[in-house]
Amino acid sequence: MEMYNDYYRLTEGYLKNYNKLHVVLENLLLVKEQKEAEIADFKIPIAKYGVEPGGSKELTTTEAYSENLLYMQKDLHSLNGDILALKIKIKQLKIAIESLSDVDRKLVELRYQKGMQWKEICEDVGYSEIQSKRRTYQAVGQIAKQIFGYRMLMDERRFLFIC
Repeated sequence: MEMYNDYYRLTEGYLKNYNKLHVVLENLLLVKEQKEAEIADFKIPIAKYGVEPGGSKELTTTEAYSENLLYMQKDLHSLNGDILALKIKIKQLKIAIESLSDVDRKLVELRYQKGMQWKEICEDVGYSEIQSKRRTYQAVGQIAKQIFGYRMLMDERRFLFIC
């Protein structure tokens, strides 16, 4: 059961930062644009063999520029992976939130995305505080199951096998 609580807490964190995730994605896309422009403008000088100083263990100017370009391309590749992972996480959250009933969706939105207190939420939705908390807890659990379903199932099996 503790594994479920870990996924639940992780889901709560995603929900609290749902709007910030969109901002982070926009910033990553801007950084990606900048890196792509740097790579496009990057020029590697033509090698002049036999004229450059240094021994066989030192990089020539051309080799050093080429190595820099490879590092820049590797950074861009890593950045693309981060962007893709973030897009997937945002889409998973969006789909999971949309699958909730209207009341549960509103409870989750008011509590996690707008950061309202329980008293304000209760007045807005017309439920008691206990009912609101219970429904919100269940809704976040449903979202966690939709996002981490397979992993949660595998962790539960591992836990049962160990016991």
